[in-house]
Amino acid sequence: LLRSGVASPNEFLDLDAVFDQLARRLQAKGRPRPQSLCRNSLGSWPFARNNAYQPAPEGRTPIPDVARALDASRTVPVPVLAAQISGLSEHRPATATEMVHTALQHRPVTDLVRLFAALYQAGCQRHIEAALPALVAARTVQECADLLEQLLATPAEDGAVALLRLTAELKPAADTVRLATALIRTGLHEHTTVLLSAFAVTRALDEVLDLTDLACRAVPTS
Repeated sequence: LLRSGVASPNEFLDLDAVFDQLARRLQAKGRPRPQSLCRNSLGSWPFARNNAYQPAPEGRTPIPDVARALDASRTVPVPVLAAQISGLSEHRPATATEMVHTALQHRPVTDLVRLFAALYQAGCQRHIEAALPALVAARTVQECADLLEQLLATPAEDGAVALLRLTAELKPAADTVRLATALIRTGLHEHTTVLLSAFAVTRALDEVLDLTDLACRAVPTS
């Protein structure tokens, strides 16, 4: 692979590109996808010349510098960010996911709603799904509730369901009850049921008992 290179508009290979090609070849042979141990942006830094480099067609926006792209993920307009992520999705999927990861942790909820919708429409939702655990860990209960409510009116409604399930898996019982309370207050009773059911299925018995006790005292009944 290092000798032949990877057909792409990137002049250099990085660990993410090599891993992605190896994973595709293994999956084509019916083998399981290997686990990548690269974290943060380490896998995105170039280390070897790409012998199969193909210049991008004239008029196409070039792939941005990785470090600058990650930094800009916090501030560039959402349409620009979505276009960059879509452009990176095929040949630099790990970098695309890292950009989403950065945006989900630092941008306001209104921006996240637009980014979710744009990437779902572009068929790039896998990058959102990969970065959702970081969002759940980094955001407050109220931010998650606001994001859920607004996503339901967009093409990214499936993202709202994934967010509910991850919240149930990762947030403590007290936070889950607070989110359930917020959802009930906005009339999202069905989604509250999804949240609490997912918690009951995925968590230990003592956690479920804690949630039940908290819910009896905190969740409104009407």
